Amino acid sequence: MQTAAVVCTVALVVLSPPPRVCLPRAQIFLAAGSEHDAARGTGRGAASLQKIIDGEATLEEAQLELARQRHTAGLQTMVDRGDAATLEEAQLMLSRQGHAALMQNMVDRGEAATLEEASKLTGVRMRAVTLQKMVDRGEAATLEEAGKLTGVRARAATLQNMVDRGEAATPEEASRLMGLRMRAANMQKIVDRGEAATLEEASKLMGERLRAATLQNMVDRGEAATLEEASTLTGKRMRAVTLQNMVDRGEVATLEEAQLVLSRQGRAAALQNMVDRGEAATLEAAQQVLSRRAQLATAQRIVDRGEAASLDEAQQLLARRRREAFEAKYSFEDIYKISSASGIKTAKKRGFRTRYPGVRWQKKQDKKTGKTLDEGTGSFPESSRGFWRVAFQYKGKPISVGSGYEDEEAAARAHDDYVRKHKLQRRLHFPRAGEGGGVGAEA
Repeated sequence: MQTAAVVCTVALVVLSPPPRVCLPRAQIFLAAGSEHDAARGTGRGAASLQKIIDGEATLEEAQLELARQRHTAGLQTMVDRGDAATLEEAQLMLSRQGHAALMQNMVDRGEAATLEEASKLTGVRMRAVTLQKMVDRGEAATLEEAGKLTGVRARAATLQNMVDRGEAATPEEASRLMGLRMRAANMQKIVDRGEAATLEEASKLMGERLRAATLQNMVDRGEAATLEEASTLTGKRMRAVTLQNMVDRGEVATLEEAQLVLSRQGRAAALQNMVDRGEAATLEAAQQVLSRRAQLATAQRIVDRGEAASLDEAQQLLARRRREAFEAKYSFEDIYKISSASGIKTAKKRGFRTRYPGVRWQKKQDKKTGKTLDEGTGSFPESSRGFWRVAFQYKGKPISVGSGYEDEEAAARAHDDYVRKHKLQRRLHFPRAGEGGGVGAEA
């Protein structure tokens, strides 16, 4: 101790202005270091002391250097004893031992209940310290920004390591591979915990959970008021992305064209699936089934919202709304043209042989055979095979004017008389002067 006191006195005389160290701390540190090094037969403590005397290092720097030297010597001792083959292996072993001791101390102090909890708490603390250092160095403005930056760097390093090991050719390929591995690992964990019986079931469960979390995040961020609204918004966004991708790939020229193609593809796929599942025999039958299901689903939603008491009432309400929307969208002339074309097309498809909307051919039945009489059935004249009748729909209500007319034109004129008498907003087939143009005969 006398030697240490003399050395400290020399240090006080040599260093001017006063050194950046505290004398008592320096005395303790240097004395302990000298005694330790004397016992080991080395001069590391004296070397550190000399640096302080020469003004080349502060007490803290000398402490750090001495700690590094002792650490290296400890690792070399482990190698010499055969505890480890290399310094790197010794470092890993020492780190594990130190980590285990640290975890046990935390449990002993009551900071954690188990070693696993202590390990998690240590990780949280180390991350907090790392993030704070990034903010202090100016690498990030906030702890949140530092957290994101750390994640980005860690991911980039992992991807580069995968490329360096030859597991992937590019970072992009490594990213896809890492995503697949993480998904597979998570699915296996779900199966191991008994939450799903198979990997396929686990995959579906993960998808449902991810979607639920995404929707909840949208509500929490204020992007949507309810989960239902968030679901609708997500669907719109995904559809918009899909449409834009179709345009970017050159499959279509505009978003409108992409919308049309996507709708057709989706509907065609749905119809084909129905045929494949045996729900319909043909695509036409599947189309009818799909339309009925859509109408029933819409009607059910109306009942659920309390807008109608029954499905029948809901369907009537739907029909009225569609008619009102149709009438609000088109002019009377346009409505007449559309309905006329549709009526004529349907009549011809059913074999009614009509040329005038609201006029159709009604077949008679043979009282003996029960078969309908039409062209090619015996030598019956037209009047005996059937008759012309006038019947149409007006604002959703069926109207039957009459039947038994001699020919199609007579029925068409009867149609016009009824429209004039009841002042209906319906085109005349044979308009009089001042009544506007007529439809005329259509092939």
